[in-house]
Amino acid sequence: MADKRVAGTKVFPNFQHLPQPLSPRLLAGLRVAVLALYLGLIALLILSPAHGLLVFWGLAVPALPALLVIAPGLWRAVCPMSFANQAPSLLGFGRSRSLPMRLAARAFPIAVGLFVLGVALRPVVLNGSGAAVAALLVVLPLLAFAGGVLFKGRSGWCGTFCPLGPLQREYGHAPTIVIANTQCGTCVGCQSGCYDFAPQATLFDDVLAEDPRRAGQRRFFMSMMPGMIAGYFLQADAGYGYGLWLVIFLGSILATVGLYQFAISFLGTDPARTASVFAASAVALFYILVAGMVEHALEALSGLEVPDVFELVVAAVGLLAAGTLLFQSFRLTSRYDAAAATVTPGSSGTIGLSVSVEDRGTGRIFSADIGQTLLAAMQAAGLPMVGVCRAGACGSDPVVILEGGDHLSEIGADEKATLARLAMPPAARLACQAVISGPLVIDTDVARHRTRAEAGRGRPAEGGEDRSVGMLVTRAEFGAAAGRIPIDQADLAGVGHVVIIGNGVAGSTVAEELRRISRSVRITLLSIERHAFYNRMALAPVAAGQESLERISMIDAGWAQRVGVSVRLGTRVSSIDRAARSVTTLTGETIAYDRLVLATGARASLPVPGFLGRANGFVMRTAHDALAISDCVRRTNARRVLVLGGGVLGVETAEALARSGLSVGIIHRGRHLMERQLDSIGARLLEQYLAGLDIDIVTGARIERLIGDDRLTAVKLERLPAMNADMFIAAIGNTANTELATNCGLATRRGILVDGRMRTADPAIFAIGDCTEQDGVVSGLWSSAVTHARIAAAAILDMEAPVVSETSRPVLQLKSAGIDLLSVGTVFPKDPKIEVLTAPAFSSMWWRIALEDGAIVGANVIGPAGSLGAIRRQLAAGTLDPALMESLRAGRLTSALPA
Repeated sequence: MADKRVAGTKVFPNFQHLPQPLSPRLLAGLRVAVLALYLGLIALLILSPAHGLLVFWGLAVPALPALLVIAPGLWRAVCPMSFANQAPSLLGFGRSRSLPMRLAARAFPIAVGLFVLGVALRPVVLNGSGAAVAALLVVLPLLAFAGGVLFKGRSGWCGTFCPLGPLQREYGHAPTIVIANTQCGTCVGCQSGCYDFAPQATLFDDVLAEDPRRAGQRRFFMSMMPGMIAGYFLQADAGYGYGLWLVIFLGSILATVGLYQFAISFLGTDPARTASVFAASAVALFYILVAGMVEHALEALSGLEVPDVFELVVAAVGLLAAGTLLFQSFRLTSRYDAAAATVTPGSSGTIGLSVSVEDRGTGRIFSADIGQTLLAAMQAAGLPMVGVCRAGACGSDPVVILEGGDHLSEIGADEKATLARLAMPPAARLACQAVISGPLVIDTDVARHRTRAEAGRGRPAEGGEDRSVGMLVTRAEFGAAAGRIPIDQADLAGVGHVVIIGNGVAGSTVAEELRRISRSVRITLLSIERHAFYNRMALAPVAAGQESLERISMIDAGWAQRVGVSVRLGTRVSSIDRAARSVTTLTGETIAYDRLVLATGARASLPVPGFLGRANGFVMRTAHDALAISDCVRRTNARRVLVLGGGVLGVETAEALARSGLSVGIIHRGRHLMERQLDSIGARLLEQYLAGLDIDIVTGARIERLIGDDRLTAVKLERLPAMNADMFIAAIGNTANTELATNCGLATRRGILVDGRMRTADPAIFAIGDCTEQDGVVSGLWSSAVTHARIAAAAILDMEAPVVSETSRPVLQLKSAGIDLLSVGTVFPKDPKIEVLTAPAFSSMWWRIALEDGAIVGANVIGPAGSLGAIRRQLAAGTLDPALMESLRAGRLTSALPA
């Protein structure tokens, strides 16, 4: 086996990718049937103990190991104890507490102890007492039920204290048929090392666990089973007392545990393969020794004589099951070794290797996985870092790199532009874009470095020129002979005053760009909002009460003075006079312009007229909306929220509210969530992730009517029952704010029509951002607004700039705390010549990438939080690295990503 340890869950498919060959209806029927048989067995043990004991010990118990070897997921999907454990959460009265850490650390030893105790009590109690066995079969589901009431997920019984749990992990570590455990519902992160999360990873995450206590406990159980089976069955006809029987029984357990330890310690055998050999030996030994008991039970129950060859058949079944287990286990071990062999220090694809990161800002030192983004590592360590767009455009997560900058991925164009826009110090990086390949020293207190940088710039040296502001970009050297003063670009263009309507990312960026180009141009920025430029992509956490509006502000108090912009907040423009080149505000004030920029953005669309007239009906578009939602939750003590719309904004809003403790549901009209961005498989993975946050999802649903007058109480869906809630939030899309343009005679359709230089039909008026339509496309992305602003600034001042069409699609990244989701273009091209790369069926990550002559036509990529920083840059660039492309064709992603 490879020397490097690899997290098994990163090699083998997790629950999101496990197959489910059985229909939900069939599984439900099997579950009911098994429960009925279970109750019937209890009744038989009480009413006819002799027959009940024959059925239980002679048929039911011998059948279980083979089932666990072949299809353990099937047993876990129909197990009566599992059903009892999950019933409280299904019925909605489970307390969903986290299992205390001390109790969790002792759970596996408790389960092993209960299992050994049960076997040890067979000769003196359980083998001859139907009442005792019946009592045991009643008590165990009751304990499972109590665990389900108290603790979340399966942490109260199935994955912790159940005496059959260790046996299922041993015999089911290499299933012949992989079946997802549907009884578990959705993953809520209730325990570490959960078998149901990734069954095929069990052996490696148990036996090769970095925690020596965990590894030791699992190795102990796997190696004790042959000794326990021999110690029990070979003493069946012992003529001595129970005391000696018990000593021999426990001695047999310790003997095989010692044999295992001798093999790995003195002979140097591989711990995982050796554990598999012991598990397979236990299966074979069990069926060889239990064969006579099965034959006796069949004869006693049927009254017929069973041929002697039947014992050999049972033994053969055991040998076949043992051989299957060993073959499957060695096959998985070879796959694990192959993954470990790809681990190389410094590779961003390294799995399971960690480096240290020191933050001088907080004094914290924490570990980070190689290949992880700095943002993901910081959030995992509990540092208060907000990652909003995770695309390098919003600038919400800057850090200063003090040491180890060469251990980070190269800075991309978007990240570089954002850092420049925010006037960050030279050593700054955006945490969401920095992929780690080695140790780092960082400082999250960026402000003090910015102050030092500004102080360091100071006054230009004598004879020099301060070129930090007012740089002439394409005509900067015009007439720059010795002794001449450069001519300002605004003077060359004849532009004295630019009025900008709107202070979002488009309006604020065009103001900064204009000032960067020209010192002299006068800039007035008018905004209907009363809040300075903030990160609109971070409003969901504000609505959920997890962030303050101040923390998502994109500019500081001195921005307007520093940039040289007259900012007028709370100012509504009522009309535009194109002939006079002036705008009039709602108060009657007239402001003249040489050039006008419309950055009026968009407003939220409404599901039905009058929706916002209800006291608990909201949209999610502005800071005012987010604050109103947060205030309503606080004032009304709301507990249940329905989000109407399952697009990007709806999903982000639902997740933020669910993480704040609210019960959340999503009602979506489309076939699946985010149908404009995702294929069906990607959407299913997203839905599984959201379901893990207890978010209810209804797709393919049309709203028939809203129920409630002044206050909504429910939403009635077509052909579906009404859904009740305390609050309702519409996130069904946006409508461009085109009224000002339409009223002054500019051409509009779904947005204000602009050309490649962002000009409207009036050469003195430009439009940028969400309010525009270019080449039939209305883009609502942050990166598009930034691009619009840069193009418009150059055009306003008569500078040469390339014509950029919005038919080029920027990468969309879901703003999620627990999953990375990237989407660009279309992944269902109609041209048969286009190559489509997809992930293998059971991959722990999902991708679907469409390529035409090496260029990316479209892509969906989904992976764990912080795992997709490197591939995102390649998607943004429009081409894949040849090594990555070859790796994707081979069905691999993580091991191929360059740092």
